Amino acid sequence: MTECTHCEADLPAGLTLCNTGADDLRRILSRVRSTLNTAGGTLTNTAVAPAPIGGGGGGQEAPGLPYSVDMSDRVRDYQEAIRYWAGMIGEAQGKPAPVDTIAAGMFLRAHIGLIRGNEHANTILQELRAAERSVINAADRQAPKLLLGECGAPVWEEHTIVRCAGQIIGREGDDQAKCDTCRSTHSARERIEAKISRAWHVLAPLPQIIRALKAYGIHIRYDTAKKWVTRGKLAPVCDLRTRTEGYSPAAVLAVMPKPSTPIRQHVDLK
Repeated sequence: MTECTHCEADLPAGLTLCNTGADDLRRILSRVRSTLNTAGGTLTNTAVAPAPIGGGGGGQEAPGLPYSVDMSDRVRDYQEAIRYWAGMIGEAQGKPAPVDTIAAGMFLRAHIGLIRGNEHANTILQELRAAERSVINAADRQAPKLLLGECGAPVWEEHTIVRCAGQIIGREGDDQAKCDTCRSTHSARERIEAKISRAWHVLAPLPQIIRALKAYGIHIRYDTAKKWVTRGKLAPVCDLRTRTEGYSPAAVLAVMPKPSTPIRQHVDLK
């Protein structure tokens, strides 16, 4: 007997993926064509940022970033995952796998039995499921994007290296953000925190600050913030212009516990 890498159930010797996991993988691979069609039908959408921290006007349009650019990145990751695992299965068999994404998906589906006996079967299932969901979620929700400042990455321009003047665009809930010009990748959370950490001059009532931070993907319970005030970790500041007390988003961010960032390692199929 062996243990299923998906649900830890006991399986016959030589199998590492249960019937339920195999069925899930089969359905995912059967939807490759429809998933790509869904992505192709996604309309472009103007990016809108949340209202500035501390109040003020409405959102701000992000220049030059149609929604399909974000979708194309997700589709590329989806296609690369399918072709990668098809290539690994083909290599294990000593024969080349199809390069076309739909054909590669059919190739994997035809070799479910072989995949079920591989120690990385659950990794294949989880990675393809996550890639498919990323595409479908982007097509469904079309959530507002976040403007995270100028890129500044070094780029080659007319025989010299200059700093990219593009804008970093992120989406709430995503770990990474991309430049709308050079397409370089940045940590969305680092960019958001850097932007907010400079906002000491912005003062507003604590509930408003909590709502503004939430719009940027930083979730804090109001009760938790009030405890920080009670314990002296967070203190109000008087706005000399209005003679009213308020809290700074930078101050709230400064007292937040810093989350650990897991590092995902890709496993080669041997």
